[in-house]
Amino acid sequence: YIINLQNDVSLENLLKTIDNNETFEQCLLTKFNINFMDINPQFLLDEDLNKFGDFYNMKQNYDIIKKEPNHCLGLQNIGATCYMNATIQCLCHVRKLKEYFLNRQKVYEDTNNKNCPLTIEFYKVINNLWKNSYEGKSYYTPRDFKDIISQMNPLFQGIAANDSKDLIIFLYETMHNEINKQEYQNYQAQNILNNQELANFRNDYYSKNNSLFIKTFYFEQQGELGCLNCKTNKLSYTIYNIIIFPLEKVREYMVKVNPNGFMSVKLEDCFKHYQESEILSGDNQIYCNVCNQMANAANGNKLFTAPEVMTIVLNRGKGIEFDVNFEYPLRINIDKYILDKECKNNDYELICVLTHIGPSGMAGHFIAICKSPNDNKWYIYNDAQVDECIDPRNTNNKIIEGLPYVLFYQKYNKNSKDNNENIKNQVINQNNINDNVNGNMLTLYFIYNDKEFYVDIDKNKTIKQIIKELNQKYGIDKKCSLYFEEGNNFILLEDNEKIRDYPSIKNETELIVLDS
Repeated sequence: YIINLQNDVSLENLLKTIDNNETFEQCLLTKFNINFMDINPQFLLDEDLNKFGDFYNMKQNYDIIKKEPNHCLGLQNIGATCYMNATIQCLCHVRKLKEYFLNRQKVYEDTNNKNCPLTIEFYKVINNLWKNSYEGKSYYTPRDFKDIISQMNPLFQGIAANDSKDLIIFLYETMHNEINKQEYQNYQAQNILNNQELANFRNDYYSKNNSLFIKTFYFEQQGELGCLNCKTNKLSYTIYNIIIFPLEKVREYMVKVNPNGFMSVKLEDCFKHYQESEILSGDNQIYCNVCNQMANAANGNKLFTAPEVMTIVLNRGKGIEFDVNFEYPLRINIDKYILDKECKNNDYELICVLTHIGPSGMAGHFIAICKSPNDNKWYIYNDAQVDECIDPRNTNNKIIEGLPYVLFYQKYNKNSKDNNENIKNQVINQNNINDNVNGNMLTLYFIYNDKEFYVDIDKNKTIKQIIKELNQKYGIDKKCSLYFEEGNNFILLEDNEKIRDYPSIKNETELIVLDS
């Protein structure tokens, strides 16, 4: 509460009185007859001081909440910078980065801070993209950001085309190094299942590295080199910030595993292939110190921990396009692919897709498709142009072009209250929508008033039972009717019929919900 001698006003009540053109000071004066200049921070309660830091931070929070738009501005292309623009848009939609950089005004507006030039420019960009959209602007020109990455890395100099993957790695590593506070100088690894190699690795790495980027994007990988003669295994550990899936190799792997039923490469297939070991033989044999001889070996890498945000690069080799579809879910759980059993609840939801049009990562055009944390809707960022879309995977939508190149998956708590309340605008209970096609489940796309959402549906349930579940979970009218479009006609789904009774309804079919 803001308290002076006569008045008691909560921030919640302030927000309810917002007018589009009204400032914090005007709101206090017109709605509560409080003069901003008469309020003394000493009258703030301790709990509010802790929450907002000081009174002026409360004003700043009011202004941000009041004016923050549903989506970012577009970014002007200043000469073959679509790779940079798409990358920036994706990072600006990562929840932790957005929360961090929108609340660092005192730190990053200090022009005397020479130690983190790239981080300062990124701070300026993300603040301009989120905070300036309400001023009627349609795009922002990131010229200073381009200048700083060109100065720091010759790869990005001039107007030559570049690969978004290279920029992502550069940004992660450089901004980590700039803001690394080394808070854990006395870090000691605990409870690592008697794994001395891992304990030594963690003690060495985390005593020197601690930053927002480490906590958000980085993960541990376990390497295993095993002699096939004496069965001796040697473990090693490394830290990475992106996962690269070679799609052509995954395709070859899936053809061997399932030669008769192979239709497309799925994200789940990529994780399976990632776990497979490579056999080293012939000229690639290793010298085993236990056997004291050259020997065949199995060499493999596995995910030991999972990051807060997975950055997945889909490598298509020499040509970024090939004739096999790639399928990826809006939500996925990867618990079974994580070795560290202490790293639990690895539920992820898709937040950004960086698509590519063209023959290779160094040529063509990049576009970002991002889910706004403000309204849970998807937006397409094609340089300065911004358009709304329903599903980032909907290739039938003419404004979505290109093939997925980089996927950003962010952890979420599927059991949290906030997640359940916002679920109407999200895809739920969906590890991989395509895995359900041949079973009893279908993932159907519902349109209800001004909302769109996906739901996993049991094909054996009656329409009446489905409507009852939708009422309980999403609040739709119990007496509503469900329709689907077939040709030029809309077909009513009868209450006592089952989804299975309508062969035209397939995975991701649109169902229209009409109130009674």
